[in-house]
Amino acid sequence: MSFLLAKILFLLVLAAACGAGFAYWWFRRHYEDVTLEYSRSREEWAAWRRGFEERLAARPEVDLGPLTEQLTALGDSMRPSLTAVEKRLTAIEHALFPVQTRLDELESAVRAFQVPPPQTLDLTPVLEALGTLASRLENQANPELVVPEGQLGH
Repeated sequence: MSFLLAKILFLLVLAAACGAGFAYWWFRRHYEDVTLEYSRSREEWAAWRRGFEERLAARPEVDLGPLTEQLTALGDSMRPSLTAVEKRLTAIEHALFPVQTRLDELESAVRAFQVPPPQTLDLTPVLEALGTLASRLENQANPELVVPEGQLGH
């Protein structure tokens, strides 16, 4: 029995080695190794970036003086209108103060409202009355109806 197990183990190892060899052969034959291409493209990218940064550094400085003057003049011209807007907003805020006060009062009234705890009700008298009513309905005799002879077929 042990010889048979050793033989099966040997054949399994041989099959795994042959499969690995076939896979290596297949991948070497059908797929391209891109590690060299990747490192070459990284070097090209680094060279392009260095050249781009050198070209950017060679450009003259941009004079932002006129732009800052225009922005300062625009900000100065906006200040009076901003103060008018702030005054208007303050007036609106003061006009809404009574509404806010009323809302605060309503909120405090709602928060002060207390829901009473639920009470347990004793429904046994109602259940007993329903039970007696049901027993009366069940024990009620069915009256026999007498139908005259001539009216049965109409």
